[in-house]
Amino acid sequence: MVATFDVGTAGEHLVQIEGVGEPQMRATAASLELRRNATDPDMRVVWTGVALTGIALGGLVIGS
Repeated sequence: MVATFDVGTAGEHLVQIEGVGEPQMRATAASLELRRNATDPDMRVVWTGVALTGIALGGLVIGS
């Protein structure tokens, strides 16, 4: 699972992971990756690419 957090200020921060309820599976490891200046993708660009790929594949199928 990937969770993102917007941090408004520089400095020290605390990340706490806490289980709630009955676990469905036993966790054996966890990892945390920090990235500076990360931005979410512009979904308009992503979906435009998906649509154009679909059109191209449709053209290949119709053309053959």
